[in-house]
Amino acid sequence: MLVRPAHPRLRGVSGVQGLLAALLLLLGLPALADVTAALEPNPALPGETVTLTLVQSPPGRDRPRLELPPGLSEISRQQSQNTRIINGQRSSDRRWTITLAADGPGEYPIRVAPMDGLPVPSLELTVLQPQPGSAQSAEVFASFTADTQQTWVGAEVALHLRVYVAGELESGSLPDPAAPGLLIEKISENNDAEEIIGGTRYRVIDRRYVAFAENPGPLTIPGPVFSGRVIDRRNGRSSAFSRFSVPTRRIGVRAEDIRLEVRPAQSRDDAAWLPARRVTLEQTLDLPRGQPERGQAFSRSVRLRVAGQLHTQLPDLNWPLPERAEAQSYVEQEQSQTQALGDGVRAELLQRFVYIPQGDRLTLPALRLPWFNIDSGRWEVAELAAQTLDVRRPLGVYSEPNPTDAAPPPSPADGVADQADPGSKAEADPALAADLRLWRALAIAASVGWLVSLLGWWRLRRRLARPSAAAVAAPAAQRRADRAAALRAIRDGDAPAARDALLAWGVDAGLLPPHCGPGALLQLAEAVGEAPLATELRRLSAQIYGRGSWSPEALAAALRAWQPPKTPRAGRDSALPPLYPPER
Repeated sequence: MLVRPAHPRLRGVSGVQGLLAALLLLLGLPALADVTAALEPNPALPGETVTLTLVQSPPGRDRPRLELPPGLSEISRQQSQNTRIINGQRSSDRRWTITLAADGPGEYPIRVAPMDGLPVPSLELTVLQPQPGSAQSAEVFASFTADTQQTWVGAEVALHLRVYVAGELESGSLPDPAAPGLLIEKISENNDAEEIIGGTRYRVIDRRYVAFAENPGPLTIPGPVFSGRVIDRRNGRSSAFSRFSVPTRRIGVRAEDIRLEVRPAQSRDDAAWLPARRVTLEQTLDLPRGQPERGQAFSRSVRLRVAGQLHTQLPDLNWPLPERAEAQSYVEQEQSQTQALGDGVRAELLQRFVYIPQGDRLTLPALRLPWFNIDSGRWEVAELAAQTLDVRRPLGVYSEPNPTDAAPPPSPADGVADQADPGSKAEADPALAADLRLWRALAIAASVGWLVSLLGWWRLRRRLARPSAAAVAAPAAQRRADRAAALRAIRDGDAPAARDALLAWGVDAGLLPPHCGPGALLQLAEAVGEAPLATELRRLSAQIYGRGSWSPEALAAALRAWQPPKTPRAGRDSALPPLYPPER
């Protein structure tokens, strides 16, 4: 029987305590604690990230404390815990996964402080020297660039991040770049493409960003770290579970840092700081019939486009309004958005003004927006010039004469002439004359249409009030035909056929409602009134239902002798059926 050497924690323990510890070990408790360490890959290629894995069994309380040499930095760390029960024995461990990145080739010793009193083996990372053309044949490499190295506070900097992966990528993680004092916005989703470099096919992960520095001075954007796993088909291993489980291999790379020089903002007394690449102002006037009218509202839509800015970074636009004596003005809520334009962004703002003219003229004030051109390094001004519009007077409203005019007051004769000829002012104003002609034409057309409609209604009413002779004669001929058919069925002694013929005769005679059922003989007897025909109809109904007998000769004689009453009953000839059935 082999005996393991005493664990460091058991050294110096008394005899009784040692005996208890030995008993606990014999009872099947987990093995003594230890910590293992491993580096992958080692050696590493320039630009690759390295994973340091620490496994502590059983788990302790301490966290790993690394002593890293200059040029080697920690990127991230994760931890997980695993518990196993085998043959009734329970074991657990805690795994720490730490990602490291080296600035360049060389030897990097890695030391880890003891964890819960347990020593951790020291490791050494080797980063190989780059060989000519090695970037062309690397399994994974990254490119992180900016469109400029010098910028201004609040100005746009376009960032382009690309990761090239050779082989079949199973999974991967690529965080967005970040730096203190820098606002970064993603302007494109993940774009997967393929590219052949040096005879090797790469899968390219492409992302684009825009960044805005908040403070002047030197600024460094750390290169993002990509980590993933590719399918490993080089080992050639196969097993019964190969179709369900494919071996993978970890890969990783860190992009180079970007260094920027941020210049301070250039002040201007009459403007807020707005660094951009291009600024444009456009307007649209929504005028009824091409000219504003006094008392009628119209709108002025102003669209602002700023290339190189987000819509959330636009300054407040306190644009002027017309004089209150010229128009009542209202400003609607502005609408803004940001659009991605390939390598950059553009902010768009739509501002709508509503004006109600009050006088004969309306001057739309000029709109000015100073901005700083980051390409030329100079201030510029986007401007909409002022515009004066003639306001049309509404129909029937004339402006008062100007007391400063030198024209003499009108004579009484001129006043009489104006009253006798009300169209003289319209002749002097072509627009007013056109409006008067339009309204006269519309009034005449409406009057003619009303007269035509009235004439058509009168003729239709006369036609409905006096039906033609053929329309009156047709029901009478139909009733005579139905009566002859009923007499033939009665003479033949066919009770069901006689019933059906009598019901059809009763419907056409207006004694029964349309679509009556076969059991309506009693209803027909009530409709013919107190006559021999009613008695014979009841006997026919009793014969059909097996409760009596009938006489075809008596029924035929009663039908020939029956005469309709003078007062028409409810039926086809009446305008409307009775609201309530007749009282019995």
